[in-house]
Amino acid sequence: MRPGKRRNRMSNKETFELDGRSYYWSGDAWLNAQTYIKPPGVVQQELSRRYGHRVNKPETSRKKQRLTAESKGIQKTIGPIIVDFIYQRYAETHDYVSRDEIRDYLLSHPEASAFLREAYEQTEEKRTFEWYVGNQVDWLSANYENPDRSEFEHLLEKVDLADGKKGYRPQWHSFAEGTVYFRDEVVDAIERWLPGTGREKREGKEANLAIIAQGPEKIRFMPQGEGWGRSAGNAACWVDAATGERLK
Repeated sequence: MRPGKRRNRMSNKETFELDGRSYYWSGDAWLNAQTYIKPPGVVQQELSRRYGHRVNKPETSRKKQRLTAESKGIQKTIGPIIVDFIYQRYAETHDYVSRDEIRDYLLSHPEASAFLREAYEQTEEKRTFEWYVGNQVDWLSANYENPDRSEFEHLLEKVDLADGKKGYRPQWHSFAEGTVYFRDEVVDAIERWLPGTGREKREGKEANLAIIAQGPEKIRFMPQGEGWGRSAGNAACWVDAATGERLK
């Protein structure tokens, strides 16, 4: 598949297509051009094989790494697959994605299922493979807020569902108060967020987006008050990084 001709608005870097999705090289890893999330290792490898020479990617070591049954190591492979699925599923349903939906998706995902099967066979686990896969989802749930064990805390929101199990949805932004961001990065995030907010007050939200889109190249997140007053979709929460003047 030929590399796309679009350029990522945040990084101004060329994007490359693989299986219908766009990616760009950040300098040390491939990132999804829409979510800025690292894709699974198998996708990283295929992107490097196809396009590494186009981005001057250095050759990586070919040392074989043995699979480990430890959940922390497993999460580095299946974690991005889980996050990617949650983003896809939420875009379809605008609802939390259940733990069991994620387990079933991993079982049906060829690369994830094969990887987990190999890890499972290295254990002495007596329970079923289906239980083992579900347990990996539970491990992510239990540890995703620990930065030493997970990279996804800023990407997901977690809730207890009616059946007592966990549900997840994307955390639509990770903007930190007082931090400067490129305007186009903010606009991209808001544009992805808007479809899932429903029709209520949509006109007002779109008006705020238009103000931000017309703002300076670099803006600082400076929320004020509570509720909408702290929303990254509110133009009043952004100031010109150079002058400190609020956009609204």
